[in-house]
Amino acid sequence: MQDDDETRAAGLPPELERLVASTLALMTTWHAYPHPEICRRLIDNLTLIAQHRLVSAPMKRVCANAAARWGSYREEVERAIEAEVAQAGKSDDDTELPGPAAVRGPATLH
Repeated sequence: MQDDDETRAAGLPPELERLVASTLALMTTWHAYPHPEICRRLIDNLTLIAQHRLVSAPMKRVCANAAARWGSYREEVERAIEAEVAQAGKSDDDTELPGPAAVRGPATLH
């Protein structure tokens, strides 16, 4: 078995590389479709990355902070959806309602 320095020199292990790639893909999806499930999956992925034995301490902090920020975005989206549902119940007109799309995505993730 390789030690951590040899593994780092050889590149990311496949499971960590797939996790990072899927996390980046979810972040790009967020812009077009801000939904609580995307936030939940991002939080899970970022937490897994932060817990991986090959991830440096600074990267662990970045991922932990990003997971917390995505938790805040998830709450915003959930509130926007609840407001949209409540508004739809009060109104029968075709006025466009503010919803999850109105929630601002992350400016930074650190």
